[in-house]
Formats: sequence, C-alpha cells, structure tokens
Amino acid sequence: MKRFVLLTLSLLAFILPISAKNDPKAGEVLDKVSSSIAKSNGIEAGYTLLSNQGNASGTIQLKGQKFRMDGGGITTWFDGKTQWTYIKANEEVNVSVPTKQELQNINPYAFLYMYKKGFAYKMGPTTKVGKQKVYEIILNSTGKSAQVQITLLVDQATYQPLQIKMIEGNIHSVININSFKKKKLADSTFAFKKSYAPKAEIIDLR
Repeated sequence: MKRFVLLTLSLLAFILPISAKNDPKAGEVLDKVSSSIAKSNGIEAGYTLLSNQGNASGTIQLKGQKFRMDGGGITTWFDGKTQWTYIKANEEVNVSVPTKQELQNINPYAFLYMYKKGFAYKMGPTTKVGKQKVYEIILNSTGKSAQVQITLLVDQATYQPLQIKMIEGNIHSVININSFKKKKLADSTFAFKKSYAPKAEIIDLR
C-alpha cells in the first residue's frame, strides 16, 4: 500500500515533451492556482485517495519548493535540499538529496508548476459540483513513453484545487482535497527532528 500511494501520487508529475496546442483559458486557471500557492507563506491540505488499487488518506504542507507529507505510514520532509523519509513500519529514516525527478514523484502538487512542460490542457464541461461553481481542467500527458490523463476541479472563487482524477493504464484514482487552507509555516516544519522518531534507524543515502 505504501508503494502504491507514492506511485499514484507520482502520476501527477510526469515530464514529457509537449507538442499539443493548449487552451488559453485552462492555462489562465492553472496559472492562478499555481500563483496562489507559490505566493503564500504556506498551505496545508488533507486528502483522501480512492483507487481501484486501494485507498489511503493523509496531509501535505507546502511552502515554495519545501514540503512535508504524511500518508500511508510514511512521512516525508524536504527542506529545499535534503529529504528525510520516515517509514513507520520499519522504524527507519532514509536521508537523501533527491533529484528533480524524484521530488516530482513524491509531491502531489508538483504538476502545478510542471504542467507547462509535460501536458496539453483544455477546459472541461463541468461548471458546478452541487451548488459550488468550479472550473474543470483536463490535462493529457504528451509523449510516447506514458499516457496519463488528469482531471482537475478548481473552486472558481478561491482557485483552490478540490479534486484530482487520474487515469494511467488500468489505474483509476481520485484524490479529494478535504481541507485546504493557507497557513504560515516555519521553515523548521520541513526538516526531520530526531525527537519525531527517537527509536528509528537513520540511514544516510547521500
């Protein structure tokens, strides 16, 4: 399950050569979502992942390129250079300096600053979910090595992501954002402290 959670979230971050023409309106919405997050002093969101491969839930905190993610028995911190991954079942913390690709495979919001390089995007037909007005953006990965479709629902008033649907091969997943708030986060939020898991073995992979 832990591996599946990371794999599913990684589908949001493929980098493939872009060749298709994009919808300017969809690009405008994506730009506003990305800008809103980038300009904040931090955000915190909860998510529920539903998939034909299994279900999971967790939280993520973001500040610029830094993040902390909890879900599926794994907690990951990234302070802009170093990454710590605590695997609760094994009581171990792996320390590494991740590549750009590795970061994209972990952070579920990575597509918000990678969509211009890896996807063709257009507006979808959905305009309301219940009484809530939304934008629907459909993104399709471009290239031959992998085909991923992402459908993103965004609140029209706040430009906050509400739901992310993904299709990649036989894997169908839905991530519901059950809470999303801007929150001032200290830089120390994104670094592992020994007191968090005092009995864990530290494995330095740098």
